[in-house]
Amino acid sequence: MSADPIDFVVTWVNSDDLEWRARRDSARRKHGLSVSGGGAGEERHREWGLFRYWFRSIEKHCPWVRRIYLVHAGRLPEWLDVSHPRLSVVSDQELLGDDVQTFNSHAVESQLLRLEGLSEKFVYFNDDFYIGRPLRPDFFFPGGLPYGVNVPTILADGDDRAHAMLNASGLINRHFSRREYWSHVVRRTLRPASGAMLARAPLFLASSVIPPVTDPHVGMPFLRTVVEEAFAAEPEAIAAASRAVFRSPLDVAPLYYASMWHFARGAYTARSKKTLGRYFSLSGDLAPIIAAIESEKYAQFCLNDAAIDDLDVREATLARAFQARFPEVSDYEYA
Repeated sequence: MSADPIDFVVTWVNSDDLEWRARRDSARRKHGLSVSGGGAGEERHREWGLFRYWFRSIEKHCPWVRRIYLVHAGRLPEWLDVSHPRLSVVSDQELLGDDVQTFNSHAVESQLLRLEGLSEKFVYFNDDFYIGRPLRPDFFFPGGLPYGVNVPTILADGDDRAHAMLNASGLINRHFSRREYWSHVVRRTLRPASGAMLARAPLFLASSVIPPVTDPHVGMPFLRTVVEEAFAAEPEAIAAASRAVFRSPLDVAPLYYASMWHFARGAYTARSKKTLGRYFSLSGDLAPIIAAIESEKYAQFCLNDAAIDDLDVREATLARAFQARFPEVSDYEYA
């Protein structure tokens, strides 16, 4: 087990904060964007009341974490004990500056290296990434390096997030040749442990450039020095990301870009995607989601928000499942 300190970084938005919502809606009108209905992207920031269970899952399953950095937008939850000695709470405006108003997680990602005292090894979480069973530090850093998917799958979606990943891969192609990239990735891909996933390799290998690949959408481990190197190589792109008020097809996803830089440098250890965790959409069948919460089947699981009709029913069902799974109040909460 690694003795190196590992920090966790999590971002959270309090969409129930009326002042934050007013600022966001004002900014959307200023940019000619809808403030209601399907075009408003409400699910991107929707607060499900489950954030306390993120802390409980971390305390229960990763008690070795050195420090948790919470980067937030809007009012903090009343139950959070901000005096916890291993918790650092930073607002998005503290990272970005009072003159920058953004409602884009990519902007926040671009400035995470400004977190004071952030360890060389750190793991980035969205607030909908949960730990499902006890994990050791070397789960995230096998062999001392961040994990990466052993058989990358070419990205095929077309939303703003996918565009940001495509643009990030364009930056990678400026600095690494296909041959350089392949020299690290192929030898981690073409091995028996990749199993059935090898069937996807020909499409990946046929690309004439370094292609964008899918994100497993679980905790993202990084080496701080590698992220620094990646960001320093594209200062204009990172600066532009920090000023992006809302997501758009012109965005760059900074941490996705940094993860691809780890791949291109060979600074990762290949792991099977299914061993890393499982992605769920909250608009889908609740039965497998509840099963994931109630069991230790998955190391990590993501509960991604989406357009939902029966929101109240799903919120109550998930809250009951999480409370049954993690009933003990964590040290990060007021008793």
